[in-house]
This record gives sequence, structure tokens and C-alpha cells, in this order.
Amino acid sequence: MGDNDLSGELPAFEESKEYQMTHLWIYNNNLSGSIPATMGTTMKHMTMLLLYGNELSSVLPSTMDMLTSLTWLDLASNQLSGNLPDEFYSSTSLENVYLNYNWFWGNVRPRIKNLVNLKELWLDNNYFSGEITSGYRFLEELTSLQLHNNSFTGEVPELFCGLVNPPSGAPLDVTLNCNRQLHTEWQDYVECNCCTESQCI
Repeated sequence: MGDNDLSGELPAFEESKEYQMTHLWIYNNNLSGSIPATMGTTMKHMTMLLLYGNELSSVLPSTMDMLTSLTWLDLASNQLSGNLPDEFYSSTSLENVYLNYNWFWGNVRPRIKNLVNLKELWLDNNYFSGEITSGYRFLEELTSLQLHNNSFTGEVPELFCGLVNPPSGAPLDVTLNCNRQLHTEWQDYVECNCCTESQCI
């Protein structure tokens, strides 16, 4: 149901049922409202959830960790906000997560290290702040980490400095905004003295 002109809100799934759906693709539409909390409690077979390119708002439901089969989560280009809930860091089945172009804020916690199956994590173009956690160093499958256009501060963890190959052996694609005179229009105030041009844009 992607690339249509669907509008309205996502339905509240009946808690008394367990749906067998494995894929839900309703991207690039005009959906509004919040992501129902009952999605986490009733769709435990879901592996791919693609809701990007809508007008969804509110916070990420705390029941997301109950989607124990979910590997692909794409909520990019919505109006979601708030901190990432504690339960997000328990969603260990996740492999590809795209939360970019939303209004999320707060810190990305060291508990991100629990998401050991992550291959791509795109958090760019939000309002995340605080120091960049060194928890990323434990994500041995990670190949792409997009953090640019946020409000991070401090220094880039040594993990990113001159890194060519993470433990997985695959090149790690990291993008940050460096605190350089040329890039003053960006919000980030991250010292990137040891990063390469390809890592810090």
C-alpha cells in the first residue's frame, strides 16, 4: 500500500487477537496520528514495518520491543518525537533501523550496544543531543551509522577515529557534522579532529 494517497490514522489492533501479518508497508502516504501501542502486543510475527513518508506524530510506542521478529523498521520522514523509550534498546531482533527526518530528541543511550544485530542505523536529521555514546563499538554487524544534523556535543569516540574496518571486517560508513568553520550552518558541536573527510561531512 505504499505510494498512494491514504489518509487517516492507523487502526488500533484488537488486543485479544494475534495477527499473522509479517510485512506492513504503508509508506509515502498521508497517515497521521500515533503508532498504536497494540501493534507491539498483537503483531509478534511482524518482520518488516515500513511507515516512512507519512505524517505520523507522538512518541515511539514502548511496546515495540514486543515485536520480537521485527528486523526492518523504517519510520523516516514523519513527525515522531520524544526520547527513544527504554524498550527500544531491548529490540534485539532489529537489523535495519531508519528513524531519520523526525523530531526525536534526548540522548542515544549506551544501551544501544544491546542491539547486536544492527547493520544500519540512521538517526540523522533529528534533535538528538549529548555526547556520542561509545556503545556503538559493541555493534559488530554495523556497517552504516548516520548521525549528522542533530545536536550532539563533545568529542567523537575513539571508535570512529581513523577506523577502516570494524570487527565484522566490513567498512563502517559513519556520517557526522564536524565543528569546522566551513560547516557552521549545522547544529552539531562535535570535535572531529581525528576523523577522515568521509566520516565527518
